[in-house]
Amino acid sequence: MRVKEWMSSSPTTTDPKTSMSEARELMRRKGIRHLLVTEGERLVGIVTDRDIRLNLPSPATSLSMWEINYLLTKLTVGDVMTKFVITVEPGRPVEEEARLMLEHRIGALPVVEDGLLVGILTDRDVARVAPSILTSLSPEEYNRIFEETSVVKVMTRNPLFTAPHTPLAEAVSLLQENRLGCLPVVEDGHLVGIIT
Repeated sequence: MRVKEWMSSSPTTTDPKTSMSEARELMRRKGIRHLLVTEGERLVGIVTDRDIRLNLPSPATSLSMWEINYLLTKLTVGDVMTKFVITVEPGRPVEEEARLMLEHRIGALPVVEDGLLVGILTDRDVARVAPSILTSLSPEEYNRIFEETSVVKVMTRNPLFTAPHTPLAEAVSLLQENRLGCLPVVEDGHLVGIIT
């Protein structure tokens, strides 16, 4: 199985000068988590929903929504994008690229051919082919992957969280906007609960 058989061939792109608020809205509207950044036809970076979350103020901020939105209009995609992007070619085996994504803890690989962006392979694309990949592993390799992979390699770093006295409507909004299944509740730097 080749990358070109599983990739999305019309990736959503944006310019480095796009504001973070515009990028956030574009990603929300398209239902995507990875936005490729191009200058002309040349790939120059990638920005993820996680990059956006990490550049938002803490949920416990005293800033108003107006102030937060103002800050997001001043911050550009070019300011927060990952500039050194791992790319793949469309003819590569998808199984190898799935392993690459796991090893580097990335959720998307831009697909480039002859220097031009031709698609994107995401963790969702890989999930569709995962049963085939998993069945192609020997039992020893399958067990080795799970035995040698520590939680730190797959955990979410700097997760979103909320404070105990945050209005429930705000917490639910965070869950929905970020497509989260749970939201840790933190007080004075300590985990005190979780909302699911």
